[in-house]
Amino acid sequence: MKSVGVKSDILRIYKKVEKLLEDSGHSDIAFWARGFYCYHAGVIAEIAYNNGDGKALREMQAEIAKHFDDYAETNKEFPEKPERMRSLLDLEVVSSGSRLRQA
Repeated sequence: MKSVGVKSDILRIYKKVEKLLEDSGHSDIAFWARGFYCYHAGVIAEIAYNNGDGKALREMQAEIAKHFDDYAETNKEFPEKPERMRSLLDLEVVSSGSRLRQA
């Protein structure tokens, strides 16, 4: 079973990269860091879903929703990627056990 916690470290790194870009006058390209952040939030959402971790899934879905526009911007040439990310927003853990469903 993959760990949500281990993968979450990368989210903190992308937040630091975003802040560095903004603080150094490069806020015009900070959307790239937010796009990558969203991608990794999606990876963690999938892990949480597969682990039956509804709390982590909902947290990552909130992060995906927050940064979705930046993710879509960084993937303009690949429309299937934003669609895949959007589908993660529809996942739902039915119980704390392993019963899962896609809403």
